[in-house]
Amino acid sequence: MFPENQMVREAVASMWDATCRIFIYRKKKDEDKNVSYMEEEELAGGPFPCRIDIDSAPAAEDSSGPDSVSQEITLILSAEVNIPPGAKILYKPPAWSGRDDEVYINAGVSAVYPLHQEIRLVRKENHT
Repeated sequence: MFPENQMVREAVASMWDATCRIFIYRKKKDEDKNVSYMEEEELAGGPFPCRIDIDSAPAAEDSSGPDSVSQEITLILSAEVNIPPGAKILYKPPAWSGRDDEVYINAGVSAVYPLHQEIRLVRKENHT
């Protein structure tokens, strides 16, 4: 395990090459006391420095229907940010990548370590 000192903390943070904004869902009750989770509220303190790690990028699976590809996407950021499960993440890639902003949904439960945390994400599909 790494010692928890400023130099190590800065070394870990130097790997964060992007930023993200985090949105959480709040309960909303209507006049009939039905509960929904439609409203989004941005987590204060953002945008947060981060990094996305894609564990695998396999070729499309051979099937008789449309091709499908699965990826394991992990958001890595400071352990100090409290992200509830199910949050929506708006990821802004580094400028050098030339990629557009990406939206991820259904954030998993955070795996929190002394200097960072890792959260599994699902890419939101855009059907245009």
